Amino acid sequence: MMRVEDHDSYPCPACPVCGEPLDRARRRWADRFPSLLLPLKRYSCLTSSCHWEGLRYSRGEAERRRVKTPLRLAIALVVVLAIVLLIRWY
Repeated sequence: MMRVEDHDSYPCPACPVCGEPLDRARRRWADRFPSLLLPLKRYSCLTSSCHWEGLRYSRGEAERRRVKTPLRLAIALVVVLAIVLLIRWY
């Protein structure tokens, strides 16, 4: 299950489970599709006992990307349409 956390609800990126600092983690391939529409970043907890890892939403980055959102939406719709057409033809 993919869980999206609101990055701005914590002053410093903190784990929503234990409250310890988070470290940026390499995004998975599947994380890239939702990132076309929302500014999502993958984080993992630094404590060895917690092991939380997930996506966090950044409102600050959303404001910077406001102009690019219509273009990203158009690209996402074209990609989804292409996938649907490919599935339907095969």
